[in-house]
Amino acid sequence: RMPNDAVTEVVRHVRAACVRCGTTLSGGWVKREREVLEIVPSPVQVIRHQIIARVCPVCQQRCLPEVDLSQVVVGQHRIGVQTMALIASLHSIGRLPIRTLQWYLQTVQGLHLSVGGIVGVLQAVAQHGDGAVKRLREQVRASPVVCADETSWREDGQNGWCWTFSTPSLRYFEYHPTRGKVVVEEMLNDTFSGVLVSDCYAAYGTYPGLHARCWAHLLRDVDALVAQHPTDPAVQQWAWRLRALFRLARRWLERHPDASPAVRLAAAERFTQRLHRLCMRHVDAAVPHQTLCAR
Repeated sequence: RMPNDAVTEVVRHVRAACVRCGTTLSGGWVKREREVLEIVPSPVQVIRHQIIARVCPVCQQRCLPEVDLSQVVVGQHRIGVQTMALIASLHSIGRLPIRTLQWYLQTVQGLHLSVGGIVGVLQAVAQHGDGAVKRLREQVRASPVVCADETSWREDGQNGWCWTFSTPSLRYFEYHPTRGKVVVEEMLNDTFSGVLVSDCYAAYGTYPGLHARCWAHLLRDVDALVAQHPTDPAVQQWAWRLRALFRLARRWLERHPDASPAVRLAAAERFTQRLHRLCMRHVDAAVPHQTLCAR
């Protein structure tokens, strides 16, 4: 049920006369209500902006108004910014192909645009937003920590990858046809000197700075390994010690929330050394947890 202040129209159903004797009726009360939600297709609005020239009757100076349409249209385009935003959103977020988008605009909005016209709108949106995208990219590179990940993504009928580089305050997404390390190298170039947080995918291993592997991924794999070897005491003991070390590190962080970066790095180094002592002796051993120890 929609709130009362969202109701846009009320249709009253009432009898004008008594069904038994035909007497004219008036007044009454609301016996029950039923709401129907409907989206009414709205035709495209063609807004013509006329620049009116006037002549001063005293000095004969011709006067024109100062007109700034930058908030309603981009450059010399005829398509308004709201319609451009709708087209771009339906294509990139709604995943509508160009011709399906063309059909929607014609059928629902009464706006006919050629395929080339729609492509031109999408290119204009991309070009207009290029400056904002570059600023977001620079904010990511200036962050002290960046979490990176990637997932398969289909764009314009082609398989590719959507990469994300996230900071505590923003999420940056970028499409690439490749899943290679070149994306990481281009995104986190020489201007980034923070901590990279990622899973164990090899493409992130090219980053030369501080690199934190995701513990959530590792612990899930540890749980799966333990479930596969429930009767192997070596696996069970190693997993228990690994989880205990992780809990100790988390507890240290909770007890030192205001620690300086130098103190945090020193603590991280101590825990890393303990982690190496736990895992390195199994890296070359024929044990079930050898792969995870190498990781």
